[in-house]
Amino acid sequence: MPSMTTVGDQGKAQCGLAERDSPPRASPEWSSLPCRGFQAAIIMKRAGLIFALLCAAYLTLGAFVGIQAHGGGTSLPTCTTNGNDGQTAAPPGTGQFSTLLAGYATSPKWCVAGVGYAVGITSNATNSGNTITETGVLNVPVSTDKRSFYAQSGGSLPSGIKQGLQYFICGVSGSGTTYSYGLSTSIGCDSMVSLGALGSGFIALKIPNSVANTPSGTSGWSGSGCGSGLTFDICITGNNVTLDHWDFSVNGGYFIFPGTIRNPTVTNNYFLIGSNFRGVFYDEGTGPTGVTFSNNIVDGNAVAIYTTTTARTASGNQITVASTTGIVNNLTVCNITRTSSITCPGVFVSSVVGNVVTLSASVNSTVSSGDAIGFVRAPNPGNSLYQSPQISFGDRGSTVAQYNWIRNTYSEHWQQGLASGMNNTGITLKYNVFENTGWGAPITGAHGDVVQVYGASGSSFQSITLNYNTVIQNTSLASSTSTSYNILTSGVFGATATTLNSLNNTAIYSAGSKSVSTYGLMAVNPKWFSSAVNVQDNYVDPTSACNGSRLKCGNASWAAINVRAGGGTGPSTPRCTATGNVSLVTGGALPAPFGGYC
Repeated sequence: MPSMTTVGDQGKAQCGLAERDSPPRASPEWSSLPCRGFQAAIIMKRAGLIFALLCAAYLTLGAFVGIQAHGGGTSLPTCTTNGNDGQTAAPPGTGQFSTLLAGYATSPKWCVAGVGYAVGITSNATNSGNTITETGVLNVPVSTDKRSFYAQSGGSLPSGIKQGLQYFICGVSGSGTTYSYGLSTSIGCDSMVSLGALGSGFIALKIPNSVANTPSGTSGWSGSGCGSGLTFDICITGNNVTLDHWDFSVNGGYFIFPGTIRNPTVTNNYFLIGSNFRGVFYDEGTGPTGVTFSNNIVDGNAVAIYTTTTARTASGNQITVASTTGIVNNLTVCNITRTSSITCPGVFVSSVVGNVVTLSASVNSTVSSGDAIGFVRAPNPGNSLYQSPQISFGDRGSTVAQYNWIRNTYSEHWQQGLASGMNNTGITLKYNVFENTGWGAPITGAHGDVVQVYGASGSSFQSITLNYNTVIQNTSLASSTSTSYNILTSGVFGATATTLNSLNNTAIYSAGSKSVSTYGLMAVNPKWFSSAVNVQDNYVDPTSACNGSRLKCGNASWAAINVRAGGGTGPSTPRCTATGNVSLVTGGALPAPFGGYC
């Protein structure tokens, strides 16, 4: 699970990256629908991308020590729910970012996701002596199935259990949705684990390739692949399938591949982009209907490493660098100083021996000693899903996503697109924490929206609701080239919608670099909406929110609601309301969003 020491924490953010010019804003950058993720040909290159200071240090992956609260500073007083903020149905535990708002001039008048209450996986296990009881069980366990265990946020595990370690379960008893078992470190159940008392619940997760009774309507549990053309994918082939309390971080990481099915539910799972370099949830245009994605922890693990070359390379596929610590196979490689010398993105690490890095392709031109080289973890190198947003799908029904913690993403946290003729009956994203997207932006120019919604001409969305979410963009190493909520901004495709509601969000753009976000909380073209755009009662730290031309940062660029190229089909003066939006920094009102429509 994410820890206080994983890549992306604020304490490791200030690595000396100088400011750079932002590229012109153009979104989406895809040439066709359905979107299959970023293709190398359309990734925006950064003209004159220069780093005056390079990271002499590197970032490494931290140990998993639980769903802990990120700390520092003085905690805020206990929040008071307003009845709509999601606090009453949140998972138990302490908010992972309980001190996030400490020191600001004001704070929201409700319980903030991840601050006033925890998000992520709901605890499902307790113990009495050496016996663990698991509740809410959907797939009947049998002895020699495996489990991993994690503490709830702010909690702990019974002594005797090591977090994240896989254990065999033994002596299973129970019925219905409640089962009990002991733990062993051996398959023969002859090395039983002694457990200490614990007065609170904790999290038990199933191990994909070890469980006898997997959900009907699914395949791929062995890791050999099931339909996407990749290994370690779990295919959903039936309707009304629920994937609940699975540890998809193991064995290098799994991703979910839904077919043209109805009502898939993905809830209470742990995803980590690991050595398989897989994403999380892709449909490749199959278009499921009625997706529910809730209470998951999704860690993109988008490690970014900066170093310099120590020898001149005029040809061949090897470069010598000052340090190879943290550099592993399949990381994407870019020469930041001489961008044309290495095809970027598109070249990966093939091997590392000493200080010599072998690339997947030869250099195009001279790599000189002292060149700044960046390495970044991008999903699915070498195949059609390369650089995809880790969650990317089209939904023909209603989408619900709530209580998720999504963090450290190479490109975009969440993307929904529709092909021509597809219709979505509503998108609701509430009570989520979105932490640091766009890790690939400073290295490859990756597009880094928090949420992007778009579609082809002839497709439509109904209401789009983005309420009570927490957006955290507080490291200059994860400098997004885009915005938090990028909703139907482009006229290139022409999808329509009825209403957008973006209410009661809390957004932090506080990194030292002024390149963290383009137009802060959102960029919206109101003329694709037939009814209304409502942007109200949001609390924002706009310090590092900047417009695309880099001329204005801060309050003036906290949001943009304007007609972009291609216009729109809605009313000539769409109803647009932007009231009650507050600067966390000053405590005063934020100005009307850029664009003059609200």
